[in-house]
Amino acid sequence: MLQGEFETLTGIFPDVLLYEAAEQEYNNGNYASKAEFCDCFKADEDGIATRCQKIANERFFEMEKQRDDLIIANEKLRRELDDLTKRVNALRGGVGEKDIRAAMQQAYHAAACDDCQADTILHMVWGFDYLLRALGVE
Repeated sequence: MLQGEFETLTGIFPDVLLYEAAEQEYNNGNYASKAEFCDCFKADEDGIATRCQKIANERFFEMEKQRDDLIIANEKLRRELDDLTKRVNALRGGVGEKDIRAAMQQAYHAAACDDCQADTILHMVWGFDYLLRALGVE
């Protein structure tokens, strides 16, 4: 049964959780027609409407608990991220991209003074490139 049919036959406009509970009750019951089920629901025969509302309420509270648990987990992860960020910054020793690039230029200048230092310059380029990538500097 569609939610629109349920609403038309009962005059009740349920939220999603109540409608899902009513639909499950309808699918699991032995009703001759949708109209019969809706009449039983409106009259709360055998406590059908009460049962559906109880199921919807339980699902709602379960979803609220899941949301609260996710908020708590998210806060825990945010704190862990903050701590890890502080540790990374401490490991960097406050060295920023400008400091690394200045050190590279000084090293290149010193090595370039001697023509025999080509291999040294190449290794320095690789080392500084590795260092920049390790620090997350592009």
